[in-house]
Amino acid sequence: MAETAKEAAEAAQGDLLLRESKDIQGNVLASFNKPYQRFVFISFRSRQAEARDWLKQFVRGVASTQQVVKHGDDRKREGAKVEPQLWVGVSFTSSGLVTLDPDLADDLVAYDAFWQGPLVNREYRGAPRTTPAAVGDVDRGDPTDWVVGGPRQYPVDALVTVAADDEGLVSKKSDDICGWARDRELSVLSWQDCRRLKRDGFGIEPLGFRDGISQPGIRGFTPSTDHNGRREAEDQPGSPIIAAGEFVLGYPGEGGSYPDMRRPRTAPWMRNGSFQVLLRLREDVDGWQTQMRELSESSGDTIDAAATAIGRTLDGVPLAAPGENGDFNDFTFQEEERPGELTPRFAHIRKMNPRNGTFDDRIHRLLRRGIPFGTPLHVETELEKNIADDGDERGLAFNAFMASIEGQFEFLQRSWASNPESLPPVAPDGPDPVVGVSDAPCVLHGAKSKRVEIHFGRFVWTSGAVYAFAPSRRALLWLADLDPDQVDA
Repeated sequence: MAETAKEAAEAAQGDLLLRESKDIQGNVLASFNKPYQRFVFISFRSRQAEARDWLKQFVRGVASTQQVVKHGDDRKREGAKVEPQLWVGVSFTSSGLVTLDPDLADDLVAYDAFWQGPLVNREYRGAPRTTPAAVGDVDRGDPTDWVVGGPRQYPVDALVTVAADDEGLVSKKSDDICGWARDRELSVLSWQDCRRLKRDGFGIEPLGFRDGISQPGIRGFTPSTDHNGRREAEDQPGSPIIAAGEFVLGYPGEGGSYPDMRRPRTAPWMRNGSFQVLLRLREDVDGWQTQMRELSESSGDTIDAAATAIGRTLDGVPLAAPGENGDFNDFTFQEEERPGELTPRFAHIRKMNPRNGTFDDRIHRLLRRGIPFGTPLHVETELEKNIADDGDERGLAFNAFMASIEGQFEFLQRSWASNPESLPPVAPDGPDPVVGVSDAPCVLHGAKSKRVEIHFGRFVWTSGAVYAFAPSRRALLWLADLDPDQVDA
């Protein structure tokens, strides 16, 4: 049904063999990268036969890595001449997988965060805490107010992603998938429409910053070259090549284990699969811009508060000293005469990717596939204008793939973003001002050892969360009670 561990290891070490994978779902290693996407949330309501029959209706059309890579390569060569494509991906929560096959519980229980989901009590630093509290989903992000995945709703069993260049195609395909579910008395809980926001030809996130600049390269998938004394992505200097096993199960990882936990044994049916975290992040764009402007003005315009919080200007230029090519991703934080003088130690890009060249840098990375939702709030290049909030809801569908929810997503959120200490541990300089949760102030170090405390408000809240697993295409056929060998059909 799935590749053997030996085959997986050989593929991970080979020359870009993962780009030819017909088994790994698209959007895991190869981003869908489409301007219109819809996430559909389905509850099986404990109906095994009906859930399997629903999956049969579209499982053969789930996109593969090979298909998405080929389409991207064709577009680079031929541009608009290439026929547009529509991509479909599907993943399941632990309850969804157990509904499809109860025997899978024995394999899944070892993956604690995935098995229990984003709502339950788990031990954190020796004390029981709810996962939402541990990752900062409190106050306006309290799960009782979530629109999906909350405690007062039917559980999400399946998450379907539909992506295309045309909004109408996305709507038609997702309507078909929802119709097949309703015909079988499954529940369509909700869906989230998303679309890419652009400025000057580049994708931006709702707060106005250029997005998607820094992504890790993947061994066996990303074309690479020797740069900065290490293997880095050929077309993106500054992006190290990281073992495929950090993102896809069944492949060698960077070290085979994460701090404080051993990796569970990978069941054969889980190989070529990846864990997925989808967060619906509501963003107060008007509140953010107002505060950034006020903080900048109160400093006498000596501080660009927004760039300080992110670590980049709106157009993506890093505050750090650029590398030899001046690439927006080709830099480290080691060139600073005084740590934190160029890029504050609390800055979002530094908290989430310290670039220390250490083992920690390599085992906590995510493959981010996020896309905004809601209409843009007329984000300006410079934060000079008072922009009235129109009351519409907007934000980001944070969508990421990884091999360990505990060791990657939750570790980043709890141990780095919300930790006032910097990496390596020094005097507390504050939490990540975008996604961190802490009452500690952020400390800006200026010339002549000047120390400035900044109290950023909070403008990003979780309004939905799903922990899912995206099985291989062979495993999907098997879960639908079809012949796994039809994966190439």
